[in-house]
Amino acid sequence: MRAPLKASTRLIGSEAERLVRNLVAAAVGVGPTTGDPTCSSHPGNDVVVLRVDGSHHDQDVVYRYDGCRHNGTDDGSILRKATPQTAQQIFVGVHQPNSAGYALYELLHGPVPPSLQPR
Repeated sequence: MRAPLKASTRLIGSEAERLVRNLVAAAVGVGPTTGDPTCSSHPGNDVVVLRVDGSHHDQDVVYRYDGCRHNGTDDGSILRKATPQTAQQIFVGVHQPNSAGYALYELLHGPVPPSLQPR
């Protein structure tokens, strides 16, 4: 069963170029991750699919933000870490989340306060 489309936005011009530049500039690897030992290795249920219309070819990039250990981008060949710069460009307007797990909270707002961390 395919997940339903929740929202769609088209970025063009300098806004799109800035997002692509920030995606490519992110460090190779996955993250952020949570240190919660009770957190599963499941990659999370929610993703954003970014369809990039490139000058040489079009490409889909999966942006994971809902898991404990597998957050970041996947363009089919390179895994990169999710960054505050990319999250703050993506999760605006109709794309604002109803709630945020540890990773997304950290990307959008900074470190999770100790009072909200698992004990």
